[in-house]
Order: sequence, then structure tokens, then C-alpha cells
Amino acid sequence: MPDSEQDYDKENVNLWVDPERKARWEQYLDEESEFQYLSQLIRQAVECEIQQRQDGNSSVELSEDVAGHFDELRGSIDQVEQIELTTVTD
Repeated sequence: MPDSEQDYDKENVNLWVDPERKARWEQYLDEESEFQYLSQLIRQAVECEIQQRQDGNSSVELSEDVAGHFDELRGSIDQVEQIELTTVTD
């Protein structure tokens, strides 16, 4: 039962994560003085994510595999451009 009337204005959200992820989050809490509780960190992270997406500033991180393929593609494009330059100037 809630301790006060103010607690009635809140809802509970349960979250399942693997033990390694939870341990990483808890380690961050120990190292970061801004947050005292895991729930504070989670609320802040969700709010930041929403704000970034609403602002259009969401960044996408490429996996190593995708980044590697991207680099290979960039190299291939550079080679084609070199061939085109060589062909045009000959």
C-alpha cells in the first residue's frame, strides 16, 4: 500500500534485464554521484532518449560489421573514382 496520497499518482513499471546489464548499471551508479538509485538512472535515460528523438538529434551507432562493410565500400568507391580520373586524363 502506498505511504502517502502522492504515491497514488505514480505507476509501477517492471523491467527484465540480464544480470550483466544490471551489474553494469549498478557499477555506473557507484561511480556517478548524480544518481542514487537505479530507478533514477533509468528514468533519466528514457527521458534523454525521448528528448533526443524529438529534437531530431538521435545518433545511430553502427555495429563493427556494418562499419567494416562501410569502410570497404568507401575504399571501393575511391578505387572507382581513381580509375575514372585515370581514364579521363589519358
